[in-house]
Amino acid sequence: MLEPEYLAGALIAYAIYDPLAPTWDVSVTRLDEARVRLDLRMKTLITGGDGEARQIFVRNARQLAESKGFAGFDVMRYEEGVDSTRPFARRVASGEVRFARSRIWPAM
Repeated sequence: MLEPEYLAGALIAYAIYDPLAPTWDVSVTRLDEARVRLDLRMKTLITGGDGEARQIFVRNARQLAESKGFAGFDVMRYEEGVDSTRPFARRVASGEVRFARSRIWPAM
């Protein structure tokens, strides 16, 4: 198993799979002052995480709202699907979020 051919094959497989890379790639597009669109794209070779798109979406929306000083957010639109690219299909999710200020403490 320590032959150069096996080691090279293992190194190539590790580089393609990359187990330390995040499972989801998240891109954020600002639509206006209080709205953003989040586009999530799952990496090609995975060992799980099929049902976590909504959780990742909400977590990123919450982090964005808190970092911009908003009290919360409303999900205006959300959809999931599969992008049938070759040679592997990928899960994708997309949604729009509207940030909200606090009604009780408007300064927040």
